[in-house]
Amino acid sequence: RWRVVAEDQPALWDANDQAVLIKNERIEVYVNDDNLDGDVYSTAVGSPTNNGRTANFPLRNPDAALSLYTLGPDDVMYVDTGVYALTNLQGLAVGLIGSEQELGLSNLPIRIIGSTNFAMGGSRIVPAPEANSIGVLINNTRFVNLENFFIEGGRGDGVSVVRSTDVSLKRVTSRDNGANGFYVTSLSDVYADRCVAWGNTNYGFVVEGTSEAIFNRGVLWSNRNGAAHADGAMWRASNSILCTYGTNAYLIRMSGLAGWAAGDYNIYYP
Repeated sequence: RWRVVAEDQPALWDANDQAVLIKNERIEVYVNDDNLDGDVYSTAVGSPTNNGRTANFPLRNPDAALSLYTLGPDDVMYVDTGVYALTNLQGLAVGLIGSEQELGLSNLPIRIIGSTNFAMGGSRIVPAPEANSIGVLINNTRFVNLENFFIEGGRGDGVSVVRSTDVSLKRVTSRDNGANGFYVTSLSDVYADRCVAWGNTNYGFVVEGTSEAIFNRGVLWSNRNGAAHADGAMWRASNSILCTYGTNAYLIRMSGLAGWAAGDYNIYYP
């Protein structure tokens, strides 16, 4: 804690009510499942009793790791190859969670990184089984990167971005979720590169609430209500494949006074 004392009156002093953490180095957090098959970051299996701060002492669950550490500029969490079943309805939650706010910087973003070993299944996030469960929630923050994840089988949105700016999604696949693959709302802006959404109950990608999303080199395939929906928001797609099935499904739906979409070098089917 900090304590301030008057030099000429030592009896006059005060201290902060809440403890303060002074960060003098980048935080690296490691997460692993119960085996080492196909791992690229960790050198030991995960355990809830580990501190997660080194590759040989990884934590077992990524949602528990995010609850344990408040991340900031240049901090990174590595989630190794494996399947991770979540119990938290908010999923992997980054940003303003409770009373703690996590913020990155333009040149020092917060990074949540999954495995690059896609041949062995990569890092697979299974949201909680309850209604409206989310795979990843990025809430009220800025400069957050999410990379190399499969998010599948939840009952809500796969990835939800709320009131957050400068969010980067790279190589994220969101499939078979009960709502949308990707949901961006409330003055947010997102750049999605090489992302995939397929088999979701609503849309592959929804952007609304005066938000903006750029979808590049990705695939939106066979989502029940349509590929994309821009509701009072801006949607741009390039070098991507957008596909729908069924007579009532949209390739790109635009609604709301400010809703608009643009595209270049895309493949649309049918």
